[in-house]
Amino acid sequence: MLGQDEDRSSENLVDEEEAQIAKRRRVLLRNLALLRPASSAATPEGVSYDASQAVELSDKEREVFTFLLAVNESFGLKSTLRVAGGWVRDKLRGEPSYDIDIALDNMMGKVFAERVNEYLAMKGYETHNIGVIQSNPEQSKHLETATMRVFDVWLDFVNLREESYSEHSRIPSEMTIGTPTDDAYRRDLTINSLFYNINENTVEDWTKSGLTDLADGIIRTPLPAETTFMDDPLRILRAIRFASRLEFALHADIIAAAAQPRVRVALGSKISRERIGKEVEGMLSGPHPELAFYYIHHLGLYDVVWALPPPPKGATEPTDHVLVPDYRERAVNNVRQMKRLLCHECPIMHDKVARRRLFLAASLKVYSGVLYMEKKRAFPVTHYIIKESLRWKVKDMDEVLLLHNGIEEFHILINKTYGCAVDRKDAGLLMRRLGALWKECLYLAVINDLPPFTTTPTARDQSDNILPLEDESVKLTLAKLHEFCHKVEKELHLDGVWDLKPLINGQELMQLLGLPPGPAIRQHLEREMAWQLSHPDGTLEECAAFLRQAHNAT
Repeated sequence: MLGQDEDRSSENLVDEEEAQIAKRRRVLLRNLALLRPASSAATPEGVSYDASQAVELSDKEREVFTFLLAVNESFGLKSTLRVAGGWVRDKLRGEPSYDIDIALDNMMGKVFAERVNEYLAMKGYETHNIGVIQSNPEQSKHLETATMRVFDVWLDFVNLREESYSEHSRIPSEMTIGTPTDDAYRRDLTINSLFYNINENTVEDWTKSGLTDLADGIIRTPLPAETTFMDDPLRILRAIRFASRLEFALHADIIAAAAQPRVRVALGSKISRERIGKEVEGMLSGPHPELAFYYIHHLGLYDVVWALPPPPKGATEPTDHVLVPDYRERAVNNVRQMKRLLCHECPIMHDKVARRRLFLAASLKVYSGVLYMEKKRAFPVTHYIIKESLRWKVKDMDEVLLLHNGIEEFHILINKTYGCAVDRKDAGLLMRRLGALWKECLYLAVINDLPPFTTTPTARDQSDNILPLEDESVKLTLAKLHEFCHKVEKELHLDGVWDLKPLINGQELMQLLGLPPGPAIRQHLEREMAWQLSHPDGTLEECAAFLRQAHNAT
């Protein structure tokens, strides 16, 4: 955590973010300007662009693509090889991409992959296993995919697709090898519908919107958004994830489609909770989770994504009746405040695991202390959301519940000890309970002490992520935060206290006090740890004397 005398501030980190955004945009606009219309009998006007200057291949990519063209030529396959989707988008943005999907126009991916292995053997190279992943729309896998390694680069081979859907399922009722136009229009977003034609060294934009939307920073679907979302409702969340990741704006058509009740119902009924949880994980792990949460709430999808437990049988009110009326707005605000605080507290901002955990805990803070009944037992609502609504790991659930359980105590402690001495025992016992997560709990404890926002978040304006350091409440909150951390870490040396071992272990304690095994031993061990924290220089003999005296007094 930053100390008061350190010079990296929230403005520094937000300035860095804005500089990165500006740099990516400059690279994108330069590369788009370098695309020149390419004449081809196989593509209509306005679809194909010479990529020789705009798409910079790495040496390894050039080697792999040249080899694939040789496979195509050697076996007379007459295939047009296209790299599809995100790789093209990221290349134009000047970002590295390791997700290379090769789309084929006249065969299945497995057939071409087998030819690749044959050619590797012919040329004296090592062949590789081909993994075939069957199409599984329930897991957003719409095509049979053959995956293999070529020159240490993982490739996915798929066919161009044309598909149709039944009314009540996101599983295509029919799927055939399609044209580039068919495939492009069946993709989730225009910016993900671009192709890089390896044969011709061209970028292809069959929707004629992908390059424009990439330049304008727009998230749009190739087909009407409602049609796309009814075909595959998961794409609503993908649109939000890409909008927050790329700092793009959602097109009005997407906003209007998401407002349709049947689209929201489809998202909740046709999509597995695992897939929803995976998209949420991508949002929380991305650079702007605060944007993702805002979009989800703004589009009216909050209760679909963070589904609450059903009311018990016979209940007359829904589960959310015990929550404050504006709990959704508060959850979004908590995520925004956490982003603002983490932009100031630079070190943890770069810890991806801690960031993800903190944003999850911040978003679920509004449910802290709220219980639901299941099989005549009470459980935290947070337990249900993580375990059932998102289908995340039990570890995630345990960590968030642990953080939530420490918030109130930490908030009381940092306020009580501001400008005063910190009791080593009180702080140490709380930190032992939280373990290495104690500092994250501290952040959660103070986010609601920060001043409220006056604007909605936007993709292109990061000023909301700058803490108004001139605000007296901000000054006070940061002073309490930094002072407490300095005291427990530098003065009381409590960092790592959760690993502190008792001077006298359980077996030795039973011998010392003449006690049989049982729950009383735990109580004595807790008393011993409290004494050790209060007496950091205490000796084993002094500890034993204390325990005898305490035992005799009971």
